[in-house]
Amino acid sequence: MQSEIDETDSLKMCIARLEIENSELRKKFAEIEARNAELKARIAKLEDKLPDSLVKRAYQSLLNHSKNPVPLEMISGKSSRIELYLRHKLEVYENSLNRKCKNMTQEKVLRP
Repeated sequence: MQSEIDETDSLKMCIARLEIENSELRKKFAEIEARNAELKARIAKLEDKLPDSLVKRAYQSLLNHSKNPVPLEMISGKSSRIELYLRHKLEVYENSLNRKCKNMTQEKVLRP
């Protein structure tokens, strides 16, 4: 009889520990989901600044990168890498636009 009570108490303690651990894991999961949503929003802002063709090419480049490709099913898990890559593409794109504007301005100055 006493051993059954001890076993029940032991099981209750295990359940209590597991409930605490479960609660902590749920908190961590919620933090990860919030971070993922934040990164997706930042990526969407970057994508809005780029032409669709460059965004498509950027994703294809990530998917087919020879040294470290990103599998299609993992692309949302690699949000920070995608964000960095899109930032780089945005800088390159903006620099090319700035160069075009400078060239056009110089051509107007040279042509009377």
